[in-house]
Formats: sequence, C-alpha cells, structure tokens
Amino acid sequence: NNYEDEMIIDNHPQLTRSEVTYSGDVEGVSVLIFGSSTMNNSDYFFQESLNTVWVGNRTSKNLELGKYKFFFYKAEGNEIDILPSSFSSTTKLEDIEFKAKPDTDPNRNGYVLPVEEIWLPESADMANKVYTIAGEDVVQNTLKRAVSQVELNLLRGKEENGKFTPLPYTGDDNIMKDIQEIRLDISGVGESVNYAGASGNKKTYYSANKETSISEQGFAYFAGPLVFPSEASVEKAD
Repeated sequence: NNYEDEMIIDNHPQLTRSEVTYSGDVEGVSVLIFGSSTMNNSDYFFQESLNTVWVGNRTSKNLELGKYKFFFYKAEGNEIDILPSSFSSTTKLEDIEFKAKPDTDPNRNGYVLPVEEIWLPESADMANKVYTIAGEDVVQNTLKRAVSQVELNLLRGKEENGKFTPLPYTGDDNIMKDIQEIRLDISGVGESVNYAGASGNKKTYYSANKETSISEQGFAYFAGPLVFPSEASVEKAD
C-alpha cells in the first residue's frame, strides 16, 4: 500500500528548478515546502504548497538555493479537519495536524466521527529530513496509509467443544434476511495524526443496514469506518 514520490532538482544559474514526479497513478498528492532563512537556521517555516499543478503525474517549481523540508501527504480534507486551517509564514511542520471531527450527537459526547483515507510519510525522520538544495539534487518520499479500517464479517454457524463450524445458506437465502441493522460502538480510536504519529484515545459509532457484499455461502461482509489508530495502540505496537 506504499508508493513513492520523487522530486528532481535541476541546476539553474540563480534559482533551482525542482521537478516532482510520483509513480503508481495516485492522484491528489500535496507537497508543503518549508524553507530556512539561513543555511545554519534550525527553524523551517512554510513557504508554499504544491497541490493543484500536477500534470501527467509531474509538477515543477523554482526554488532559491538553500535548505528545505518537503512534506508530502494525500488527504482530501472533506471528512477531517486539516490544521491549521490556513498556512502562514510562521507555520512549522510540527504545526500540521489531521484531526477527526467531533460527533455532534448529544448521546455520544466525547466521540469522534469516522475519518477519510490519509497517506503520510512512512517515518518521522523522512518527513523531517533537511535537504540542501544546490542543484541536481533528488528528494524522495515514501507514503503509507495513516488510518485503519474496522471490518466486520457476519457468519452463521454452530460451536461444539470450543470449535466454530460455519453453516452456509442455500439458494437465495443469506444472513441479512434476519438482520435489519448492525451497530458498532468502537473504543480505542485516535483523535488526530501528524508526521510523528497518532494521538488521543476516543470512541466512534458506526451503523449500517446494508452489507458491502454477500459471500457464496450467504455470509455478509461490512467495510466499516476508517479511523485513526489510538495513541495507546501505537505505543503498544512500538
């Protein structure tokens, strides 16, 4: 589920022409450019965003020679909040955050809504890498999926001596003839992610009255909500 983006920087007498190429026919990749005011400055501030000029999986941008960070990501921003809401010359990489929207149902105080597909650099070191642009340089990024998906399989069967044996349906019957709706109250989902990982430990709610697919055995599969991994689950995995 990973793909690579490549930024090729060609030499120029005074400006550096950077040509970004990404593979895998993946659309919607954005690149945030953070620049340093001096060659020895450890602070990098937002300069501009490349997210609307991709043509044939390629884009280019002239940059002054110097040190930069390039933050690649893929997110539509329809079902999440991308923070800050607008970037300025004081915005740093560590300020960029993708946050789940709160659930406004009065019965679900403290819950967050499901999120959307998000792709971020595969490591914090990759996102935070400093590039000295001097001409004929190459910048590469590998993005990975930053969300998890809850999936549900509904099977009919019987249990004997601790062993479950499926009981397939015949004809046009399937398990959904006896089920009007499924409801999931899901604990342990994150509230936000950034280049360094996930944070928060929330709940989310999911319901569906229509399955994603029915198997040949008459069992139902639900492609459930996308969620951020919780801060606790990330720490456990590490």
